[in-house]
Amino acid sequence: MHAIEGMVQRLVRNVAGVRDAKALIENFDDGLSVRVRATVGPETPISELSGTIQEAVQTQVQRVVGIAVSRVRVEIDHISPESRRGRVE
Repeated sequence: MHAIEGMVQRLVRNVAGVRDAKALIENFDDGLSVRVRATVGPETPISELSGTIQEAVQTQVQRVVGIAVSRVRVEIDHISPESRRGRVE
């Protein structure tokens, strides 16, 4: 399952607005359960982002691994401040 977790983490980190992500995969009789914990920027619309992540994970895991994803749970772990740039004086 570590390979699938790594694939999901890379996929989610490439979604606009996501700064970092961790994934946990569990295998059940009805398919895989994926839990994603993400850090996002303050400008990110969280409900829209959650739907985007859920759809992307279900589609990609099914396509690459060939196993159905029965559920994707997205948890926003942290909203990070915008990256700071050096001060100009």
